[in-house]
Amino acid sequence: MNLISTAYWGSTDYYRQMLGEQGGINADERYERKKHLNRCNIVGANGVMTLTVPTKRVHGNVPVRDIRIDNDIAWQHQHWISLLSAYKTSPFFDFIADDIAPFYNRHHEFLLDLNEEIRLWTIRAIGFNNRKQITDTPCHEQKQYYQVFAERHGFMTGMSIIDLICNTGPEALYYLT
Repeated sequence: MNLISTAYWGSTDYYRQMLGEQGGINADERYERKKHLNRCNIVGANGVMTLTVPTKRVHGNVPVRDIRIDNDIAWQHQHWISLLSAYKTSPFFDFIADDIAPFYNRHHEFLLDLNEEIRLWTIRAIGFNNRKQITDTPCHEQKQYYQVFAERHGFMTGMSIIDLICNTGPEALYYLT
């Protein structure tokens, strides 16, 4: 069984890899700062914005499952405002806003729990329920899709899956295969 890293609103590349694998999330992976485990990139009016879930300081080789979110910082409000700013005019944000708001209205103690909740929601949202939907040959090039600020910044690759879902809705799975 292949295991992959956990990710906070993983990139489209992350989800393409994950959907093509038979396996699960590696909760024993060692936590490294400045990795995708607790950050994602979205496209805003001024370009790429990195959203980072703050974590409590750790010492030594700590597995991801033990990483605690630092909820003393008002990160959830800041992330929600950033998502609203970036995607409120996207074609599908209104359809998913009520589904994703709970990620920002309640505190999660562990990063892995938050990421896993987002990952499971994402899999349902893109309609992925059968591995046979994925093509046999991996797509290494990002298919371009509509992005709200593309006129200003051009198409931005490697963005978070939330960018793809807000902009393509039920077509998201097509862009991952």
